[in-house]
Amino acid sequence: MQRFIVIFAAAMIAGSGALIAADPATKPATKPIKLRHFDSSAFNFHLDYPDDWTVLEHPVNNQVFSMQTQAPGKADQNLGVMGLRIDTGPATANDDQLLKQISGQMVDYLFNHGGKNIAIKPDKLGDIPARRITLDTAASKAVYIVAVLHHTEYVFNIAAPADQMEKMMSAASEVIRSFRVNE
Repeated sequence: MQRFIVIFAAAMIAGSGALIAADPATKPATKPIKLRHFDSSAFNFHLDYPDDWTVLEHPVNNQVFSMQTQAPGKADQNLGVMGLRIDTGPATANDDQLLKQISGQMVDYLFNHGGKNIAIKPDKLGDIPARRITLDTAASKAVYIVAVLHHTEYVFNIAAPADQMEKMMSAASEVIRSFRVNE
């Protein structure tokens, strides 16, 4: 069974161009970000997120966790979003093999759906080895952070309007660094 863990890519590739994903490796802003703590006993993880972001009561796009930069009801064009999808991989592969397989499937999916200039490089999700997949199209850029721990797949996506991208990138890097699996 193939798994396609692409959250926002289809909409961006289809030409909406409204969202540009943030690169979580960007240096944090000089002003410290006030953080809140989120703990999910149902999905066995915790993280810190910016105090001025809203955790959505009902996550979107088959995600287990979604948040946005503004309170619900404000104009969508000013909205930045970040989401997490969790899935269980086959027990026949080790975590490194599974990470390579999932990353490859994502790259194939993006390429086969019109993505150009796709890059993949090592990264970290908290303290878990991960891969960052970057997709550049004429209208948008998307970043996905993919990690596997104990056959569980974690995929973060980060997106924001172009005028909000720098602030979103700084905040997203704090979330990515703070992510931990409850063991």
